[in-house]
Amino acid sequence: MSLSGRFGACLALICVVVACSSCGLPVRGAGRESGSETKGARYCVTGSSDPWIDSFNTWEDASQQAMKELFTELRPIGLRAAVVTVNSSRDGDWAEQMTISEVKAMLSGAGVVGWWLDRDGKGPLGICGNRCNKATVWAVACLDGQAGQATAVMPEAFRGAIPSWMRAAPAPAGRVCGIGISGPTIVPDDALTNAVEDARRWAALRICAVGDHAFIDYMSGGTWSFADSVPSPEAFAWVRSHADTEAESVLKWLDIGGDGPLGTAGMGYARVCVPATTVECGEP
Repeated sequence: MSLSGRFGACLALICVVVACSSCGLPVRGAGRESGSETKGARYCVTGSSDPWIDSFNTWEDASQQAMKELFTELRPIGLRAAVVTVNSSRDGDWAEQMTISEVKAMLSGAGVVGWWLDRDGKGPLGICGNRCNKATVWAVACLDGQAGQATAVMPEAFRGAIPSWMRAAPAPAGRVCGIGISGPTIVPDDALTNAVEDARRWAALRICAVGDHAFIDYMSGGTWSFADSVPSPEAFAWVRSHADTEAESVLKWLDIGGDGPLGTAGMGYARVCVPATTVECGEP
């Protein structure tokens, strides 16, 4: 039975979950606190997504995967062991053991700074060696002040005839910025409008991202993961309060020829910056 089939069957499952603080199981990330100087800590990481039918879902999934990697790098990870009994009319009842790694935390000063459509399946810097799926989308996320590392981690995202502010440029002093994207629209200017709204969301995420991530590793093989980072209500309210005011600065680019990192003509890109804030972003 395929992993996706198992997941579908789990709609009718009975779960017995045993919580544990330290199970001696493999840990996916170091769980470092943000701002630590722990040797080996990564401050720019990549995420990827295989193609979806809706391209926006592909870009968003890659972005969320990159954010998830930052969370698992910088925030504590909780582990649980579980046994699942599935009731399936086709296969009968069966049991599956699994480990669940969870990160439920907040993170400030983190955001996606670039994307790249990998048409050949080679991966950033050729890490896949043609083993990744073609048309995979990659995203790179960095902590504040570390965006310069992004060009070394995934240089493919910053090549070509793109605006300077799309080259992992640092935010102006005293400002918080987010970069947003939009797919092509019937009315070209609508792509720019959509990209601005997406950029506002990413600016709010940089102020305070609330992460709810889970990795499910099946003992029989296969992994299912959930990636979900959303702005805190306070962070989003701060950004929205500056929308369309003099305090908000907006840069936009309509990629008419498909020269941008996602290689799609008619895409809209935008950077939105708002004043920095003292909105708290602690543990939930």
